[in-house]
Amino acid sequence: MTDSPTTRLATDDQTYVLRLLFGFFGAQAMQAFASLGFADHLGDKPRSAEEVAAATDCDAPSTYRLLRLAAVLRLVEAHGDGTFTLAPAGALLASDHPNSLRDIVRFFAGREQWLSWAELDTAVKTGDPTVDQVLGKSFFPYLAEHPERSQVFNSAMTGFTRLDGPGIAAGADLSSFTSIVDVGGGNGALLAACLQANPSLRGELLDSEKGLGEAEAVLQAAGVRDRVTLTAGDFFVSVPQGHDAYMLKSIIHDWDDEKSRLILSTCREAMRPDSTLLVVEPVVADDPAAWSEAPALLMSDLNMLVMTGGKERTASEFEALLSSAGFRLEGIVSCPGTGFQIIRGKPQPQDA
Repeated sequence: MTDSPTTRLATDDQTYVLRLLFGFFGAQAMQAFASLGFADHLGDKPRSAEEVAAATDCDAPSTYRLLRLAAVLRLVEAHGDGTFTLAPAGALLASDHPNSLRDIVRFFAGREQWLSWAELDTAVKTGDPTVDQVLGKSFFPYLAEHPERSQVFNSAMTGFTRLDGPGIAAGADLSSFTSIVDVGGGNGALLAACLQANPSLRGELLDSEKGLGEAEAVLQAAGVRDRVTLTAGDFFVSVPQGHDAYMLKSIIHDWDDEKSRLILSTCREAMRPDSTLLVVEPVVADDPAAWSEAPALLMSDLNMLVMTGGKERTASEFEALLSSAGFRLEGIVSCPGTGFQIIRGKPQPQDA
């Protein structure tokens, strides 16, 4: 007796749902692989599970079991003699890889994210972030009290900027500007990419004192330190005045409309009438047919819900938000090779 088409379809659907359900097992295995430093200790020659366990102070049988799954996940290659070597994907989890994703994995598969996502149903019911109830306080104050996790978070954000910075610098088209301030720009990795692409451009980097902690080294390494002013501050209160351009990357999506409006209004107060606002964010499509082209963006949207109370926005939502803060939407352009767009705005006359 063979399965009917209806039975076969149901089986396929069940398999699909279960694959979605158990996907987090693989993510957590990758997190453990990264956090325990397996990629750093596998190196460039075959090693046994016992050798990896000894180098990482882990239980040898459990190390073997994790390496066995890592082989299925294509992080390592398993050999018939019981040894393992690092695969190209696994090499990206080494701390010294030039394009390392280690801290991105360590943060997004870390306890802050996972505990908050476990309460997604609560967030959907209430419309409020769940991070407060699982961590005892909101996300950014939590990071301020946990410097080790703050370092992982900042490193993860730098990792994304390393991937996307050149494309953002190209999409922003900064050639007509002589000065730019990166609002909430962290260690300056994106500002450095912008200055490297525009040799006559000068910049100012605004963030908290802790946020600027690694900026000196990052800007020196990029060869642009002499063109950057470092300013410690709070973008809810004030931002540097009189620049040609004001750039905010991955800032607005962290906040709800009220707080986003406050940030943008603070920028508006500091800008000249001819200054330009550059909001660097992905833009959610209004057309449902396009949603499947960017599933990660819709996941990020829910991540903002549980972690910060922010959200990803559509073009019309950005236009309304900018207008409410005193800006006219000038246009939205894509950044090549990235998932980001530049939402360009111009200050409206104060009496408009």
